[in-house]
Amino acid sequence: MLIEDYDLELMTPPCDPGAETWSAFARLKVDIGEVLPYLNATLRGAIYRHAAKALNWKKGGRNIAFHSYEIAVANLEDRAEAEKVIRGLVKLVNRTW
Repeated sequence: MLIEDYDLELMTPPCDPGAETWSAFARLKVDIGEVLPYLNATLRGAIYRHAAKALNWKKGGRNIAFHSYEIAVANLEDRAEAEKVIRGLVKLVNRTW
């Protein structure tokens, strides 16, 4: 298993103060940069930027960004949804790895 633990931060989007949706950031304790090309090969519509070690993907009306030490998700309703979505993305990374 690649990701065993992470810290979850939830905030309203800085570009849209007062928004009714939230953004979640999973701060990872391990570097997932090496798995990003594999995710790119399996996730339909994903865009991988090798130089930045970043992968962007849209799923279910959400923007998702994978970085070496972070997974970010936008357009979430609340903390419960954020926890569920992030948990699913961590499982996806671990399965891919």
